[in-house]
Amino acid sequence: MKKQIDRWLRALSIAKILFEDNGYFTDYLSEIEQFLKKVEIKTN
Repeated sequence: MKKQIDRWLRALSIAKILFEDNGYFTDYLSEIEQFLKKVEIKTN
């Protein structure tokens, strides 16, 4: 599960860069990132 969450977090980081580059807001992506970090802590 940890490897999968790590991959999702990396994908979100890339998505945030691309969104910011195109002028889109990244608030929603940040919320998903925080959720995944909470899930990762609970699974450890």
